[in-house]
Amino acid sequence: MKVVERYDSAFAAELAKGRLKAEGIESCIVNEYLNYVGLPLNRATAPVELCVADEDYELAVNVLATSSNAL
Repeated sequence: MKVVERYDSAFAAELAKGRLKAEGIESCIVNEYLNYVGLPLNRATAPVELCVADEDYELAVNVLATSSNAL
């Protein structure tokens, strides 16, 4: 598994996960619940990470870059 992107919020990670799923790429979110604890340092020390399988990494990076440019 490789980290595709790090986010400040679980919500943003879920949106990105949905973009990947629409392209047929499975992903998982790490540190999702630590982010909800609400401690100010958690967002800096434990960002929410979106991970994909090694073989899907390049495609996932491209999908997220393309969808970010569309906003």
